[in-house]
Amino acid sequence: MAIRRLLSLFLGSKQASPKAKPKPATEGRHQDVVTDPHCPYCGFEFTPPPMRKKRCPSCGNPVYVRTRPTDRKRLLVTFEQAEAIDGKPDFHTAQEARKAELMRYQSSTVVTHVRVITCKAYSCPSCQRLEGLKFTIEEALAKMPIPNPQCTWARLAGARGTDTAREDAERNPGWCRCVYAPVVDILGGSGRPRS
Repeated sequence: MAIRRLLSLFLGSKQASPKAKPKPATEGRHQDVVTDPHCPYCGFEFTPPPMRKKRCPSCGNPVYVRTRPTDRKRLLVTFEQAEAIDGKPDFHTAQEARKAELMRYQSSTVVTHVRVITCKAYSCPSCQRLEGLKFTIEEALAKMPIPNPQCTWARLAGARGTDTAREDAERNPGWCRCVYAPVVDILGGSGRPRS
């Protein structure tokens, strides 16, 4: 009671105007209700459903709460399912950006190939194997070697100064930093210098 009084003094009285209509609790927000309140490991029914990560009282496994991007439904999921939901938008966005870059090069009259450029020693081992590989534009569009789906570089490694790179890698795995460098045909494909 005292806290409410202090808050009202500090924030001021918030009384609704006579014309204002009360908003439903979920208006303007995604679905807050978990669609299936059962543990994804053992089937235990949570009452009430958790709104964030919680250990199942029946099996002891951590249960994560995630919103599925396709239909915005809240789900109780395993760690692996949570990683899949969390990781897909970043990878998909990076892949679409690389595809648009390749299509821009394809419309060029001077770019014939692309070369993969990595951060060399600062890349993950999977990306280091791609360093310097050369592809035609059509090959790169068909294979889409970057962003590398096996990349293990942590996108926030050491950024905050307090966490180790390993802790960051566990929280933010797989942010591929590889890029394409255009290989330019100076002759423009006609066999003679362009004017």
